[in-house]
Amino acid sequence: MNAWDFIAAFADRVPAGVWMALAVVNVGLGWSVARRRMRHLGQRTRNDTTTKDAALTGAAMIPAVLFWPMGVAGSFHGLVAFGREELNWRDGWEYLVPGTLDGVSVTFAFLAFRAVRLQKTPVRCQRVV
Repeated sequence: MNAWDFIAAFADRVPAGVWMALAVVNVGLGWSVARRRMRHLGQRTRNDTTTKDAALTGAAMIPAVLFWPMGVAGSFHGLVAFGREELNWRDGWEYLVPGTLDGVSVTFAFLAFRAVRLQKTPVRCQRVV
């Protein structure tokens, strides 16, 4: 049994209620961290538009960073199962499915975010994805 099979077997043994409790804790911690961070950024913000942009970026990125692992974990689980059952890939090859699909989409999402930050259009990144 390789490491990924061990992790998947462990995740399958965890009851759904535990995953829901972890999601609730993540939301609670996420809101408290975001609220504290926004309060701190708001105290620094006066009339400076650069600081306001930084505060808005922080407000958008904090929840995104907290919820991103949950979405990736669910996608990873489903895509590995797709690789095993539909494509009949085994011996580690099934992990290429989420690695390529999620990897490409996340990479181009960050490139699109970077384009917006540089005040350029993110259309090329959206077209590729």
